[in-house]
Amino acid sequence: MGFEAIPLRVTVRVGGTRCRMAKLAELRPGEIVALDRRVGEPFELRSGPVLLGFVQPVAMGEIVAVKLVGVPEDDNATPR
Repeated sequence: MGFEAIPLRVTVRVGGTRCRMAKLAELRPGEIVALDRRVGEPFELRSGPVLLGFVQPVAMGEIVAVKLVGVPEDDNATPR
């Protein structure tokens, strides 16, 4: 068996933010939390800490999927 057959967990990082614990404790359904991403900016495709590429969400029938739109150019992690 080659290394290509090793299963990996892949995740999509939509964005992040920093806030105080008190604010998190007060969150209620329907509230909005702003993230560090602009509308239309691609999300990050990762396996653990490793950035694999940049993706955009798409519908695939009744499920959410992602389309690869770029790969990291260098350590600055900008899409190309």
